[in-house]
Amino acid sequence: MEVDIRHITPNEEEEYLKIVYTVFGMQPFQDYLERRKHTMEIERCLAAFVDEKIVGANGVLTFTLSVPGGVVKAGGIIDVVVYPTHRRQGIMSKIMKKQLNEILQKDEPIAFLYSADSGTYGRFGFGLATFQESWEIQRHDTKFRKTLIDYDSVENIEMVSSEEISNLMPEIFELAWNQRPGMIKRERSRWNRLKLEMERKDIPGISSYALFKKNGKYEGYINYRLNLNSTATDGDLIINEIISTTDEAHLNLLNFCMNIDGVNKITSKSRPIDDPITWVLEDPRKLSRKIEDQLHLRILDVPNALASRKYNVDGEITILVEDNILDSNNAKFILKKLGNIVKCEKTNSPHDIKIDIRELGSLYLGGTSWLNLWKSKLIETNSLEKLHLADQMFNTIASPWCADYF
Repeated sequence: MEVDIRHITPNEEEEYLKIVYTVFGMQPFQDYLERRKHTMEIERCLAAFVDEKIVGANGVLTFTLSVPGGVVKAGGIIDVVVYPTHRRQGIMSKIMKKQLNEILQKDEPIAFLYSADSGTYGRFGFGLATFQESWEIQRHDTKFRKTLIDYDSVENIEMVSSEEISNLMPEIFELAWNQRPGMIKRERSRWNRLKLEMERKDIPGISSYALFKKNGKYEGYINYRLNLNSTATDGDLIINEIISTTDEAHLNLLNFCMNIDGVNKITSKSRPIDDPITWVLEDPRKLSRKIEDQLHLRILDVPNALASRKYNVDGEITILVEDNILDSNNAKFILKKLGNIVKCEKTNSPHDIKIDIRELGSLYLGGTSWLNLWKSKLIETNSLEKLHLADQMFNTIASPWCADYF
């Protein structure tokens, strides 16, 4: 079997999307095409052809990713599929390796993706980098504790239509997205697609929006989908997204949607694991929480990536990196932070820590600790002092999380 891996042409876009649609079971096809057209980058889509038919796919979206103390250009990998008739024949490996090299050539030091399972992409150097919680709680268990602020008041909450909020959501998001590692900057094309996702008719319920406004400024919004029965009782509410610039806005919006009449169950599929809801609920045990991996991150250019983020304390660490795909990363690198100056470059000095590129991707946004990976026998160190220094340098206040599923 001869496999030809190349970029698709505009005439092949629909065939490319059809394999993605088929493998992932999207419905209905025309609506799916309408949503996808806003963010497609055809020039970055690869396909595997056998007998001139597409049997595998892999695309990239151009993103700006928030990292601790800064941002970095990155490639978001999508559509990683192979037809069941052509699996386990090395097609995915060939496409993925070609795609990683192309992302690197575009001077994007980071690649990341979502995965249907947590074990598939480790062999390509992707590490678990961000995590999310899914929630479920019964309406009668949503009472908040008494705190210094009265979250039961709705005087700062304003219900708005999808048309009214179209310009306000991007303004609020722009102020909030780079305050947490793992978030992606939303360009207009992404907002156009998100609007279609929020207003989908092929899933139950009605999409609704509310804003939090204080002292004349909008500080947050919530998008939720409400599905009530014919008597407007015993319904379900799904929180799609809460984005805020203040903790007060977040908790007020959260409390607001958890106390809507006619609702029996409230769920949310994706929240950061450091959301304060556990501490404000009167009976937090009634909140069902499930933690899952989210973004899988791959460092393509070690010195560029490490120099693109900020660190908490001054220090110097020499790291021996192993990479089974990109030879340019197979080297020792010295990471130095002195004041506001961060440098990372190759060195011949003895190394303090030995690490695979996969684990470095897990550590990059602050989603885990160097000590934890050392205890798991996934990294080696010649100096516990340097290991503790690495944790002090890489630690982040906000847990890494991504608000977008792309």
